[in-house]
Amino acid sequence: MSTYAISDIHGCFDEFMEVLDQVQFGDGDELYILGDLVDRGEQVGACVEWLVEHEANAEGSNVHFILGNHEEMMHDALSGSWTDFEFHEEFKAQWANARNGGNTTLEQLRSLDPDVLQRFQYIVEHAPNGYAMRVRGRVVMLCHAGIRPAEPDSEPAEWLIQSGGDLLWIGAEWYTGDEQAPFDVISGHTPTFTLSRLNLSGCPGTAVADGRSCYMMHWGCRHDIDCGCVFGGRMGLLRLDDWSEFYVSSKKGLRRSLR
Repeated sequence: MSTYAISDIHGCFDEFMEVLDQVQFGDGDELYILGDLVDRGEQVGACVEWLVEHEANAEGSNVHFILGNHEEMMHDALSGSWTDFEFHEEFKAQWANARNGGNTTLEQLRSLDPDVLQRFQYIVEHAPNGYAMRVRGRVVMLCHAGIRPAEPDSEPAEWLIQSGGDLLWIGAEWYTGDEQAPFDVISGHTPTFTLSRLNLSGCPGTAVADGRSCYMMHWGCRHDIDCGCVFGGRMGLLRLDDWSEFYVSSKKGLRRSLR
């Protein structure tokens, strides 16, 4: 039995399935998806169907879904029952545009079976913003974007008190800091090729292909596992039991640049 974490799938279903096949993911394993299943990619519908089929976050399920900022934007944009496709227009403008990729998700949601869409809405609306756990004696915090450091001399438990906004959005502010949490923080949100340009203190130099760092980065308590698959990088899967990394390259090469 193994425990895995993956982040920022963004509709790259083929790569998602391939990396799970690589480790022979099965019923005895546990998978934590750290948000941003939706938007930008061309196979969001298949990703949603897979999540619903595996009854993510239900009692007894081995698939655990943690909210990402793209799911939050989608939830804010859709009003009432998602099967009605009614919107809060002020939030729809932010989500359903080319940069955030909600327009591609919206097209695919319209083609889903209404029951699947209703069940997906339930998963999103009840998903946690973060999850702390112990794996082989090592305490880890799983979240989408990172955490906000606690005040100096804070007790370890105080580091676990985080706002939903930070867990979903903090990103580069967390990755560029020097504060060390009393546990490991595994997150995504900011593709590692973006971090590789910043010359961060303590951040390892990783392999760069076509100007893009497309492997996970680990330094101190920080672990960024978003390898930018939807942007032409890789889909990365981290096994928490022994910190082994598994990768699948993007099937479509460079899909678009990130400004």
